[in-house]
Amino acid sequence: MAGCITIGDEPTEHLAWLTSLDAHPNPMDSRDLSYDSGTVAAVTDDRLFGIGESGDVLWEALEHPTGVFGVGGGFLGVDWPGYHPRNEVNEAVLKRIAPDGETRWQSARFRLVDLAVGSDRVVVVHERRSGLALSACSLADGTVRWTTALDHSPTAVRFSPDHAITVGSRVVAYDRATGEQAWQAGSFDRSFPPAVDGDRAYLTSDDPPYRVLVLDLAEGREVNRYEVGSQLRPTGPLVVRDGVGVGAGYRNDASPLFGITPDTGAVRWWKTPGDEIEIPDSPRSAGAVVDGTLFLFDFKYVLQAIDLEGGSIEWSFDAEKNYPVVAAGQNRVYVLAGGTVHALDPSVETGSSP
Repeated sequence: MAGCITIGDEPTEHLAWLTSLDAHPNPMDSRDLSYDSGTVAAVTDDRLFGIGESGDVLWEALEHPTGVFGVGGGFLGVDWPGYHPRNEVNEAVLKRIAPDGETRWQSARFRLVDLAVGSDRVVVVHERRSGLALSACSLADGTVRWTTALDHSPTAVRFSPDHAITVGSRVVAYDRATGEQAWQAGSFDRSFPPAVDGDRAYLTSDDPPYRVLVLDLAEGREVNRYEVGSQLRPTGPLVVRDGVGVGAGYRNDASPLFGITPDTGAVRWWKTPGDEIEIPDSPRSAGAVVDGTLFLFDFKYVLQAIDLEGGSIEWSFDAEKNYPVVAAGQNRVYVLAGGTVHALDPSVETGSSP
């Protein structure tokens, strides 16, 4: 099986192991990383690899994967069979991957715009000849449970407890069981893809100043809207984790990383480069959270372990490659960079050996 394991040969006490995959990815290629039930799934170099918690490569799957999601007892992979960069009608297939790497089912082909994975189904915004549509597929067997034609142009879809939420020129909620429209709200300027936490959505304007709209997803009611920094240009959407909103912005004199109470915008902490913190290029990937610590990359591809409560940097890890991604496991953090998976142990105290 492809891949080799190295134990602790990089200068960080938090590295448990690294596995160099038999892959030669282009730094601009799409890649993804997910963890589920003791397996790390990594998308790189047009393959999906399954890696055990000890770093051994267990299986390879899919033809041209671009994304992977842990779904409880396995993964959902986004595959593009027959993909070619000059083909304008490339279509994706969703595939349920078992823990042993076998494909349990695959969906019909979709011209994907965006998708979201919930506890029992996946919803897909896709293009048809008649226009955009929203479809829901069962995670159990891949069957399409419902399809709803869309009269707006969403760029993102998310789940709330009761709805599938599309966000674009308008914010529209559909009953997750039937696909019937439940409510709609006007959009908030032009925004990044929303953060959803429980029954609240947080939409961040992608134009300065850094503004956030808070929606109650049960009925589409506006809860609040606020501004963070009158001259702050957002570099990505607000990330909401464990009751804390974390964002990053650009300002000539002091580009900050900040933590706020997400429903009110009250500042909890505010860090600038003068506070010995490297500002992430954007919390766009939402990072990973383990035990109250948020993991985000800065401009130089260094992973920073940030205390959510106080904003301090607990430790860092240099990925050394363009466009790394991070995912949280049960007790570890996993980084995919340059075709290599790194397993990091946050519980190791800085200054000690793993």
